[in-house]
Amino acid sequence: MEGTDEISKLPEPILDHIPSFLVIKDAAKTSTLSKVQGKAKENLQIYESKAVDDWIKVLVTCNIKELFLDVDVYKHYKLPDAIFAAKSLNVLSLRGVKLELPSDRIKFYFLRELYLEHSSLDEQFLQVLCAICIDLEVLSLKRFSGLISLQVAETLPKLRTVKLQTCPPKFKKVDIVAPNVENLYISSFVLGQHIIEITACNSLTRLKLTAVAVNDKWLENLLQNLPNLEVLYLDHCLSLKIVKISSSCVKKGLGAYFDPPPIFKLKASRLLEVEIELIPDPKALDTRWYSKLTESLGNFNNSRAITLRCDYDKVIVIPKDMRENLLPPLYGTKRVHIKIMDRTKYSVVNVVDSLLWVFPQLDTLSVDKGQSSQSLIEFTYRDAADDEDEKPCCASLPWKCWRHELKRVKFP
Repeated sequence: MEGTDEISKLPEPILDHIPSFLVIKDAAKTSTLSKVQGKAKENLQIYESKAVDDWIKVLVTCNIKELFLDVDVYKHYKLPDAIFAAKSLNVLSLRGVKLELPSDRIKFYFLRELYLEHSSLDEQFLQVLCAICIDLEVLSLKRFSGLISLQVAETLPKLRTVKLQTCPPKFKKVDIVAPNVENLYISSFVLGQHIIEITACNSLTRLKLTAVAVNDKWLENLLQNLPNLEVLYLDHCLSLKIVKISSSCVKKGLGAYFDPPPIFKLKASRLLEVEIELIPDPKALDTRWYSKLTESLGNFNNSRAITLRCDYDKVIVIPKDMRENLLPPLYGTKRVHIKIMDRTKYSVVNVVDSLLWVFPQLDTLSVDKGQSSQSLIEFTYRDAADDEDEKPCCASLPWKCWRHELKRVKFP
C-alpha cells in the first residue's frame, strides 16, 4: 500500500470538503497536488467571504493555474492585489467581485480564459488587462457593472470567443476589431440600447445578438463582411424589418419574433437549419398575424430543417378558412421539430393537421415532450408506382397534398 494514492479515489465532493479542515497553507498544497480522474486539480473553488485574501495569497505562491472564485454578488468583494501577481494563471472565473488596477502591474502573462459574472470593472482596467493578456482566447462578461463600453482591439491576436451577456442599461457601445474571433455573443438587459461595431472579424463563424439595436442596413453590411459565418442568431432584435442573408456558408439560424415578424430574403445554403421562436401578443392572433407568419415562413422554404418554438399551440395552428386561400409556405422542408409550452387549446390532431399544411412534404416531425425527451413521427407518401393509372389530385401543384398523398405514418 505504500506509495499509493487512495485519497484521490474518493468522490469529488468529499475531496473538495477535506481542505476545510486544514490550515490555509496545507489546504492550498493539497488542492494543487491532488489528482482527480487522472488529471491534476490545480483550481480551488471558494464559496465563503471568509479568509479569501489569505487563500489567494497562498494560491499565488503555489503557482495556481485555474481559479474559480464565487462570493456574495451583492457585496462585490474587492480582489486583493496579490491575485494580479499570479503569473501561471490560465483560467480565471470570478463572480461577485470588484476589480481595480493594483498598485503593481498585472502579471497574467499566460491567461487564456477570463469569465466575470456579477462583477464590477471599468474601461481602464479592461484596457490594461487586454494589453497584458496577449494569450487571451475567451472573454466572457455576464451581468457586469461599471463598464459603459467595450473596445476589443488587435492586441489580442489569439482571442476566439467574446461573450457579453445581459449587458446593463448604461452599457452603450461595443467596438470589436479582432481578426481571429470566431464566436461572438451579445445580449442586453434592456431591449435595444446598444450600438454594435464589428470590423475586421473575417474569421467569425457564430454570431448571436439578443435584444440589441441593430437595423436592416447594419446587418446587411455586416454579413457582407463575414465570409465564414455559419451560425446566425437574431433574438428579440426588434428594429429588424427586412433580413437579407445571401451567404452560402450560413447553415443555421435562429430568430425570436414579436408582431409583426420580419421579412426574410434568403440566398443561403440548402443545408440551412432554422430555429424560430414565435412570441406574439395573444390578442394579435388575427388574420393579419397568420398572413404575415406564412409570408415570413415562406422565406425559409427548402431549408433542410426547421425548429419552431412557441408558448401555446394557437400560435402555430393556422385557421382552416385561411388555408383555403393561402399557399403552403414550406413545401420544400423535410424535417421539423416543434416545442410548444402550452398545448391545451387544440388537440394533437389539430396541431399536426396545421403543420402538415405548412409543411406538405414533411418526412419527419419531432415533438418536444419536456425534460430532454421527444417523440418522432415519420411520414411516407405515395409515388407514381403506387397507382400509375390514377392522376394525382394535386399534379399541377409544386408540392404533394398530404391529404391525398400520405401513404403511411409511423409513430414511436
